[in-house]
Amino acid sequence: MFDHDEYKKYSNEYPARKRRFQSLVSQNKEIRALYAKIGYSFDVEREAKELINGLEALVRTEILDFPAFQKALAALQTKIQQPKSEKDPDEEFLLEDKQTASKEPLTPDAARRQIDEILIADAASMMAGNSDFEELIAARDDYEEMLKLLNKNYYCADGLPFYLTRFLRTRPRNPAQFAKLLDELESLFTARWIPQSPEIRQDVLFHLSEVRQVLKREDENIVHSLGWLASKVHSACVTLDYDKTIREKNQQLDGVLWDLWDERRKLNMWGSNFLEGSLQFRKAVQERAKEYVDASWMHTPWLTTYVLT
Repeated sequence: MFDHDEYKKYSNEYPARKRRFQSLVSQNKEIRALYAKIGYSFDVEREAKELINGLEALVRTEILDFPAFQKALAALQTKIQQPKSEKDPDEEFLLEDKQTASKEPLTPDAARRQIDEILIADAASMMAGNSDFEELIAARDDYEEMLKLLNKNYYCADGLPFYLTRFLRTRPRNPAQFAKLLDELESLFTARWIPQSPEIRQDVLFHLSEVRQVLKREDENIVHSLGWLASKVHSACVTLDYDKTIREKNQQLDGVLWDLWDERRKLNMWGSNFLEGSLQFRKAVQERAKEYVDASWMHTPWLTTYVLT
């Protein structure tokens, strides 16, 4: 049985151990070369993450019309507090609105009111019980506090419904620096690292060009296009989603290295039951050793010594 205090310590230290493990692995030339052989690069992942984080850090949300935003928040709060209507506003608008049923022409003002009803109904279903929305409500009379809440992370405002975001604009606060980081990211995928899959490279460059286009249009929010670019970069450099074989080999190598490294640190959790812990350790190591022996592509002198001794 585990020592409770040691197990708690082990669990709490997991993120730090994982970072330490990744740092150690990335410094081993033989292991770096093995990862590179299957299509993964520690340096590319690190640089891609730094560039994406840099782009996201430059993005800021502004409130274009504070009184209108306050009014929308209040109306949305009231809507959420009302009993739910059995009638779907979309159906009412599209199928049998009162003016159409009575053969009266649908005026522009009436159409806008009905569209507003659809937007606020969708927003209410989306924001009911949402902690971010409740924070905005609490701060709705404080402009500076509202800006802090909207900018607590770069995508916060993007998670709000269109009923509210129509009064916001999310753009880079330093467009020149933002454009420079985009250039560096493009260079990473064109000059300094070529993914084994041409498709993923084209996909990343396409979404990078989309972000550039949005950057030129000063009235358009940039979070959505930047989010797509970030997801494509993550797929290309981190999770390797574009190639099942490469992804599985990467995960297998990760698993062998991590388990063999971390199992040694688990021994401390067993406390007075060290013998039982040693047996569990031996079992885990033997399972990974067998997996290593069966994966000839993984064999290197250093790793063979690490696994089998």
